[in-house]
Amino acid sequence: MPDIEIAQLPQEIREKLAELELELSEGDITQKGYDKKRNALLGPFLKLQASSSQPTASPSTRAHRRHQRRLTRDENRFHSEIRAEAVQAALKEYSTRNDLEAALAPLRRRGTNSSIGREEKKYSR
Repeated sequence: MPDIEIAQLPQEIREKLAELELELSEGDITQKGYDKKRNALLGPFLKLQASSSQPTASPSTRAHRRHQRRLTRDENRFHSEIRAEAVQAALKEYSTRNDLEAALAPLRRRGTNSSIGREEKKYSR
């Protein structure tokens, strides 16, 4: 638990802490009970202390993070440009392939049904 300066706490909190320490020394409560009650008393003051003294990053760390964020943004933009180019190339290839397939598409034979008719004629003779 972070150290709190007892002298800066309100008088009634200091009195309750003194009573807790007395109970612990006399054996009226266990160490676990003492810790729980102490944490309950000091909890609001710990929150105040933690919020007032939030650690700030060093200038070099902040610069490094800013640099990393900038790289990430640039990379994302770069990837999106690559993807857009790939989509355009695929669409172009698809449209040219469709033109070629239409030009080279096999024509349907017209006499396919007549061959079946010939087979039947052979066997019917």
